[in-house]
Amino acid sequence: MGRKLSLVGVALVGFLGPLEYSVVMPSLWYYLKEFDVTSQAFYSFVLSSFSLAHMIASPCVGWLADRRPMKELLIVGLLVSAVGHALYAMAWDEWGVLFGRFIAGLGASNFTLVSVYVACITTHDNRTTVTARLNIFTEMGLLLGPAFAILFEQIDFYIGPLHVNQFTAPGYVLLVVCLLLSLYLLFFFENPPPLASSSTPSPVHEDPETNGKAWSESDGDGKQEAPRLPPAEEGKSSARMLLARLRGILTLATVTVLFTQFILFFNQTSMEALMAPLTEYYYDFGPLENSLIFVGITVVFLVMYVLISLLSSHVQDRTLIALGLGTEIFSLLLSLIIFLTLEDPPFWLYCIATFFFVIGLPFFFCCTSSLVTKLVEERDIGLASGLLSSSMQMANILGPLWGGTFAIAPWMPFAGDLVLVSLLAAVFSFSFRSLYIPKGAEGANTAGLKGNSQGVPDFEAGGGEASETTPLIN
Repeated sequence: MGRKLSLVGVALVGFLGPLEYSVVMPSLWYYLKEFDVTSQAFYSFVLSSFSLAHMIASPCVGWLADRRPMKELLIVGLLVSAVGHALYAMAWDEWGVLFGRFIAGLGASNFTLVSVYVACITTHDNRTTVTARLNIFTEMGLLLGPAFAILFEQIDFYIGPLHVNQFTAPGYVLLVVCLLLSLYLLFFFENPPPLASSSTPSPVHEDPETNGKAWSESDGDGKQEAPRLPPAEEGKSSARMLLARLRGILTLATVTVLFTQFILFFNQTSMEALMAPLTEYYYDFGPLENSLIFVGITVVFLVMYVLISLLSSHVQDRTLIALGLGTEIFSLLLSLIIFLTLEDPPFWLYCIATFFFVIGLPFFFCCTSSLVTKLVEERDIGLASGLLSSSMQMANILGPLWGGTFAIAPWMPFAGDLVLVSLLAAVFSFSFRSLYIPKGAEGANTAGLKGNSQGVPDFEAGGGEASETTPLIN
């Protein structure tokens, strides 16, 4: 029961992340207008401040996750978010809004701990399945956000000196949610079993296709004693130790996953920024029609997560990512042809292109966060997850800027995204062999849901394959 309650708490943390985004976004522009702000540049700055803070703090949270109790970090993150939401709701001017969003972004970096927790309680074989199920809660946050936004439009009252209206209500509601979730975690969350306290070298597999080329894996019991560092090494400064950890993390395989995460979210956020002006220009859509489109997209996401949770027990993460890449390339190529050759593209054709783009995204969402924890040593899972989260937030900042090139030419955002995803496909193909994880190979904690992964057939052809473990930083 304790573990189930803890998993619920982690799922709620995952739910809160997109809820923060989808609740605040609809009213942010109008909230700034309350302070006589009409600058699109300042609005964009406030918009990106949350992701900027998230990007800065995520590696720090991940690094701490390898050293501190997870319960402590989750609660501290929620309390920091609560402070940010309070500042946002009680902002004295536009700079108060900016400061509140930045502080909330720092606290939201505890979203990194979701993937760390999953790594602590699962085996390699069932990790992607659990990640897909948790992502269902994440999408529910996106789905409920617009509903809250509509409800807030009817709110206008005072609690003492506090004015609660459609602009401040998101901040107050998120403040209460963060405080309640903190109390839940305080009383019901149990720290997961610790991962290996020392570096666990990757176990060695012989690849029949490469005539015995080594793939890292642990010995029979899933654990192998790490070589002890010389005394001089133990006296290194924290900065040098962190660099050493990064050298171990940044292998060909993990850098490929980080690059995949960046391109995925860059394309997603550029398409999100593009949708409103595109549908208004071609189809005369307004906020209501676009909200309905986003609801439909969320429903597709939920269906895909259920499908992936069923497939992931049988199919390698790298294969699922390859499927997602295929649908993304097809979608962007079709979109480029549509908006480059047709002056009045039919809506049904745009829907087909968007559908293929949408069904490809969940493959990445589930597999990148799961795969990166399988490719690093147990002691580095937190830091690796933090780096993955930072790459996502960097894309969240840059993607909308590229989506704005629609104003120059309608086809340009699709062309740029197609170039990036084609580059990703080339890099992914080159690294494909290094992303293979043998069934039953455990470099991570096996004390979790191990029983769920037994007897699962592997549909991957070719057996064991080589994994590149040479650091990219020397």
